[in-house]
Amino acid sequence: MGRRAVPLERQRGILRSIFDRLPGASRDPDLTNKGNALYAVMQFRGGELNRLKNVIERRYINAYQSEIARQLQRVGCSGVVSGPSGRELAHLRGLVERDASSIQDTFNKELKNEIKRQVAAHPDWSRRQFRRALEEWQGQRLATKNKLIANATKGNAAEYAIERFIAENGLTDTLYIWDATPPIVFNSHQECIRRVRLGGVTWEVARNWQRTHPNCRHRVSSLSTVRLNCREVWRG
Repeated sequence: MGRRAVPLERQRGILRSIFDRLPGASRDPDLTNKGNALYAVMQFRGGELNRLKNVIERRYINAYQSEIARQLQRVGCSGVVSGPSGRELAHLRGLVERDASSIQDTFNKELKNEIKRQVAAHPDWSRRQFRRALEEWQGQRLATKNKLIANATKGNAAEYAIERFIAENGLTDTLYIWDATPPIVFNSHQECIRRVRLGGVTWEVARNWQRTHPNCRHRVSSLSTVRLNCREVWRG
């Protein structure tokens, strides 16, 4: 004997009941009852946000320490990187908060749009079918975004590490150039091409140019060889 179909009004009542029991639920007038119930279950919030912050913070710290180690090698020193701590750690954690909040807001906005699209395209789907389709969409989206987030994190942390290393070790009077690594080719970003062609510039100019092209993979370095006293060098 086949299963009896649940009347449409009963389905709506079930969805309203599910939605009303969810913590922190708030109806979006642009979504149907079914869409609001799906959004309340799948939106990015509390626990997911804290896990994301932990991941981003580890990435920032790792990228920061890697760049400090590279800077130490450039001035003839090696050894343990001591930071980030204090001012530097607070700055990185501020970036973590900013990035995590931005990712959360973007994800939830895109989730709403995807729910609207799915509900409009498949009005007769069950909640389970919608969840399956949305989870597949979520997996594809996160796989693409994860690489972009990782690259942005690395770039932001590296630029900040360079800035702090130069300031703390009194290297602001040295001339700087941008490394042509990766190589400049015909389809390189125009900002990259202009930077590499600048030649030697003051640190003030270099620092301002860094801010005009965030996450650029071309790192600034001193034009001439600099050697520091490794016992006194600032290590992060």
